[in-house]
Amino acid sequence: MLFDQRDAKAIAKKLNATIIDGKRHDIAVINYGGKMIGQFGIRRGSGSLGHDYIPGQIHVTNQQARLLVQCPMSFDDWVAVLKKKQFITG
Repeated sequence: MLFDQRDAKAIAKKLNATIIDGKRHDIAVINYGGKMIGQFGIRRGSGSLGHDYIPGQIHVTNQQARLLVQCPMSFDDWVAVLKKKQFITG
């Protein structure tokens, strides 16, 4: 399952990420409860550039990341996954 730039932007939007402009790529920073809980790069240039590192950086499986892109998984569902994995407490 390849993730491209469009998928990366969709995930960033779904997770309410703040986009920080960088030299080579933008950085999507994800906050929850006032704390940064994840970030990943969004490569510039061709939309076909691979972004297959994203699932690992947001602590989900490839399938769960694909669900974020396709919309069945919501932000709250993603937070629940991170709580189950104990990346988020409380």
